[in-house]
Amino acid sequence: MTKTELRKTITKSVIEMLINKYNAYNIDDEMGGRISFYIDSKLGNTFQCEYHRSNQDIGIYENVKLAGEGWSIDDINKAAEADQYERLLNEEVEYIATQYLAM
Repeated sequence: MTKTELRKTITKSVIEMLINKYNAYNIDDEMGGRISFYIDSKLGNTFQCEYHRSNQDIGIYENVKLAGEGWSIDDINKAAEADQYERLLNEEVEYIATQYLAM
């Protein structure tokens, strides 16, 4: 399997995992090396996410460090939950990629 074929296979497996396990929706593959999608959390938050093909990782827009004061409890909780989801999703992506690289 070539590197391109491997990357495509991993990407397909990651997208399938996101749909089947996290109910990802509004999946948009128009940005070249990035695929955007949304997931809803168990606490009712909606996260805007991006899968980066070249790095084989996921970023969540709401995973930000909140500096200063004036943030509501909801803002703080949403950022903390986004951080947890981003870590979890990246562990899943790493597991998928490792499975294919071990072949």
